[in-house]
Amino acid sequence: MLNAFLRALGDLISPPLRKVVALSLVIAIATFIVLWIVVAFALGHLPTVGWGVVNWLIDLVGAVGVLFLSWLLFPAVVTMIMGLFLERVATAVEWIHYPGRGPPRAQPMSEVVWGSVRLMMLSLALNLLALPIYLLFPGLNILVFLGLNGYLLVENISNWLP
Repeated sequence: MLNAFLRALGDLISPPLRKVVALSLVIAIATFIVLWIVVAFALGHLPTVGWGVVNWLIDLVGAVGVLFLSWLLFPAVVTMIMGLFLERVATAVEWIHYPGRGPPRAQPMSEVVWGSVRLMMLSLALNLLALPIYLLFPGLNILVFLGLNGYLLVENISNWLP
């Protein structure tokens, strides 16, 4: 298992996977920037109540809410984006480590998108179920968050491998 982990770390610096990692990060960051802009626009167009303190509290709750929502949705969004590029990753890994195998079955884009959306929804549902742990148990919440989302990512990758 350690050998596979070290091999995977080495694969991350290979040119095909570097492109996928960089593109996935750029798309994930852009997604959250758009989310923040939309929420800021929506909060800016809320009707004011005429009392500065209440308006300020509404803005504060909205800002904290969008940060919390970003934290909660980040694994689901990254999982979906990763699913869109997983075919490239699998092809690159097979080419590097298993050159004797034949070419993989080409997947239609609809199958790739559906698999990614399905995994994103599962990730979102499980993170929502774990939300009470995230909020009520400091320290344990980090372990549950990393364990749950790490499992989902590994499960997603293992479903794609032969």
